[in-house]
This record gives sequence, C-alpha cells and structure tokens, in this order.
Amino acid sequence: MKLINPKLTLYAFHLRNDLSEGSKKMVENADHLWNQCKKLGEKLQVPELQDLKAKLFKTKNKRNEDNLEVGVPASPDYPEKDYLELLGNTNGTEKLLHFSVPKTNSQTKHQITGEVYPLQLNDSFAIDITLRFCHGNIDDGENNESDDRDTIVDLQDIAKLNPDGFFFPENFQASLGQTLVLFTKLHIEENDKEKTDTDLALECLECLLSQQKKSISKKQIQKSLNFGTFLGSPIFEYDNGIEEPGENVHIIIWFNALPRTETEEAEGKYYQLLINLLHCRSRIYFAFSESIYCAVSARELYRNLKEKVEFFEKHSQDETDKKLQGLKDLLIETSKNNFDYTRHLRDLEIHHATILTNIRNYEYFLRKLKETYYPENPDDDLGFLRQVLIHSRQNLLTQIKVYQDYFNPSKNLYRETIDTIKALIAIIQTESDRAHQKELWEHDHHFHEELRERDRKFHEEARERDRNEDILLGSLGLGLGVSGVTSEVIPQPISIILSPDSTPSNNSQTKITPYLPFDILAHLILGTIFFAIAYFLFTCLFFIRRKSKNQQNQEGKNKNNSSSPTDSNPPNSSETTKTTTNSD
Repeated sequence: MKLINPKLTLYAFHLRNDLSEGSKKMVENADHLWNQCKKLGEKLQVPELQDLKAKLFKTKNKRNEDNLEVGVPASPDYPEKDYLELLGNTNGTEKLLHFSVPKTNSQTKHQITGEVYPLQLNDSFAIDITLRFCHGNIDDGENNESDDRDTIVDLQDIAKLNPDGFFFPENFQASLGQTLVLFTKLHIEENDKEKTDTDLALECLECLLSQQKKSISKKQIQKSLNFGTFLGSPIFEYDNGIEEPGENVHIIIWFNALPRTETEEAEGKYYQLLINLLHCRSRIYFAFSESIYCAVSARELYRNLKEKVEFFEKHSQDETDKKLQGLKDLLIETSKNNFDYTRHLRDLEIHHATILTNIRNYEYFLRKLKETYYPENPDDDLGFLRQVLIHSRQNLLTQIKVYQDYFNPSKNLYRETIDTIKALIAIIQTESDRAHQKELWEHDHHFHEELRERDRKFHEEARERDRNEDILLGSLGLGLGVSGVTSEVIPQPISIILSPDSTPSNNSQTKITPYLPFDILAHLILGTIFFAIAYFLFTCLFFIRRKSKNQQNQEGKNKNNSSSPTDSNPPNSSETTKTTTNSD
C-alpha cells in the first residue's frame, strides 16, 4: 500500500498558567512548546523553527516591565485569551509559519515542508506542527496516472514525517497531552483491494507506532481502535488507554476518500472546534493524572501519620524531657502534613470540578462540530469521540469520588491527632513544670537546711569554744589562786620538808629568805594539780548538763510525735462495737 499526499499533524497542549497559584503567574516551564520547536529545528536544520519564540506575540509583565511574556494572562481582563493566535498579532504577519526541510541522505526523494500554528487557549499554550511531502511524483519509472500535484510515497515513508519519533509523548512531553493526526489518500494496489479500511488503518498505525520505544502487538492496537466517519470519509482513533499525559498515545487516522472531504478539510471550518475538542480531552486526562498524584501523596501522608503515632506509643515510657520534645516534633510535623493533606483534598475537588467543566465543554464542541457539517454530511458518525465522555463519567469521576470518600474522614483524624498531641504536651508540660518547681523548692529547702545546720554547728562550736575557754580560764584561775595562796602560807615548802626541826623563832630577827627554784616549782606543781582537778570537774559538770538537756529535747520530740494526727487515728467501728459487746 502507498499513500497519496500524506500529512502528519501534531496537536500539543501545555499549561501556561497554574490557576490555583493565580491566573497571572506563569508556570516555570511555560515555554516548553517553543523550546521543543527549537529542538526540532536543530534536528531538521530549520532556522525558522529555532527562532519561533522571538516571533510570538508577547505582553509586558506588570511585576517586571522589562520582562516580556508570550501570550496574555489567563484572566477575564483578556477575553481574547480563549483563542489567541500568537503569530497573527505580530505586525500583521501570517498566522502560520511555513518552513522547508533541507534534503538529506536519510530522507526520501521528496522534500518535506511544513507549517507551525501557535495558539493560546485560555490558560494553555497549543501548537499545531504539520509536516508533509512536497508535491511531485516518485521517479520510479512506472506510468503513474495520478495528478501532477499528488505525491505518492510508500507506507514506510510516513516515519520520515515523525523524525526519530520526536512527536511521541515520551519525547515531546507536553504537560497537558497531545494528539497525532494522519490525513492521507490511499493508493490501493492489487494485493490491497481485498483489505478493509480498518485493515489499512491498522497498517498505518503499525507503521507509526513502530518508532515507539515500547513495542505494541497488533492485537493490542486492533483492540484499542475506534471507527467513525467525518466529512464523508472513514476516520479511526487509537488510544492506548493510559491517562498520564506523558504516556498517553492518541492517534487519529483520517482517510481522504471523497473529493468533498479534501475540499472541506482544506477550508478548515472544523479546525477551531477540533483543536478545542482535543484540548478539552487533554485537560480531562491531565486533571485525572493530577488527582492520582494527590491521592498517592495523601495516602503517603496518612501512612506517615500512623507510623509516627505508633512510634510514639512505643516510646511513651521515655523520660519526660525526651517524650516532651518528641511530642513537639510530632506536632510540628503533623501540622505541616495536615496542611499538605488538606491541600491535596482541596486539589481533588478542583480536579473533579475541572473534569466536569471540560466534559461540558467537550460536549459543546462535539455538538457544534456535528451541526457545522450535518446538512452536507448527514451520514457522519462521530460517536467514537463520545468514548472520552463515557470513560470520564464512568471511570475517572467515579475514581476521584472514591478517593474523596476514602480520604475525607481522615481530615478529622488529623485534627483529633493534633488536638490530642497538644493536650498531651500541655499535661506533660504542666507536670514537668510542677516537678521542676518542686525540685527547686526542695533544692532551696535543702540549701536553707544546710545553712541552718551550718549556723547551728557554728554556734555550737562557738559555744563549745566559749565553754572550753571558760573552763580553761576558771581552772587556770583556780590553779593560780591555789598556787598564790600556798606561796603566801608556805613560802618555802621545800626548805620545810628538808629541815622539819627548824622553826622560826619569835624573838629572832625577821629576815627575808629568798625563794629557791624548787620552791617555785613546788608551788607551780600544786597549782597545776588543782587546775587539772578543777578542769576535770567543770568538764564533767557541763557534760552531765548537756546530756540532761538532750534527753529533755528527745522526750519533747517523742511527745510531739505521739500526739500527731497520723498516730491518733480513730478506732475501727467494728472494734468499737466488739468492745461494747464485751463490756456488756
């Protein structure tokens, strides 16, 4: 099978503004489509594609007048945002950017040409990149009856319109998704006459999908193929069933079977309705993929909450300070997780509302598409396009509702957990403060007791010293007094002891006898003896008095203890009754 005048069109959609962050704020990679065009221009050596961004319509950023942004803010202040042609606003230039691809050894004998049509659709950027073979016949030596304007190529040559699979989602990576449309007339050969349109469409799909990294069996492709009729010609839709925009492969094969199909397709009345229809489809799948992310994140937060609570329960017997710090850390982390959890639930509601809105818009554009061409094409059947609506209502919205029913009750659990943690922190903090105050009081009490004990010991030691000094001085005075008295009464005790017969005569003349050293020593020894006796007696007297005073103090303490309330409990009523009975 060969193809006549095939053209491959990529419709790619990328988010310009994240409305949840504000309609005037562009996402970080909002220029992704224009950067991809630059990469394609480098791959195909097309300078026009490399310089596309410089030719696009731009507006000033109100926050930074020197910064120009492609398109306009997605706000009601700019009504043209719903369908803004980004090349049609630049000095009245053409709305399409035409380019030609230089011939290389890797291409067919036909030169490739193309057009780029950049748009802004509300809060999204859209781009239409079309590649086709230039008009002219293949110089194969055969007698070809086709018109000179027609270009006939082998089926395998359509891979040249998607260089290295660049237009597949895994490579182009448009954030909202994309659709590939192959529009071609069939050149049926003898061995293809018995094949149905479905068989021919499958061959085209197999040729296009052969450039994917992931191999797909023919049975899988056939199972995912839908059939319809548009502008009188057969049209087929392939969807691999993956809602993730980066992995969803959506391909439309549209055969040019009638002259009116080619005419009306060239007029392009359907174009704006079709690109808006595909944009709504991409927004539905994008919103659902974001809801899956929210559900996965919420589930992870909920699992983390359970693990944290269980971990704390296992360590609830830790020391107070350690447990209190653990609770505070848990409260901070739980509060942050609660905010993230609530935000994910809010985003689930936003994605649910987004899908509902785009379902209504999809129905509107599909209805308008039918009404536009119904009088001329009453047999058109676009029922296959309604599969998105059925899938969205029965599967996508239902799944989001399941997520909401599953996660919404956990909001209360988060709040209750936070309240419980706060209550535990308050209780433990109060107990800790009370224990700390008690510890401080005991420390102060012990400190004052030590001071009082130190003062008491100091005063006792001072009294003891005074008492010892009194005893010492009293004994010393007594000894000196005795020594003085004896020195007056018996001035020469040693002489008397040595000469007992020599007594002084009354008649003899009185004369002064000097003291001998031994007499002085005798008086000192006598005074010392009396000093020792007096010191011993005084010490014994004070010891007896102190012992008597300590016994009196101990008896007073025992008396106070015996009269305390703990020792004077009332008797048991049963014992009283028993005593009364016995007395009777």
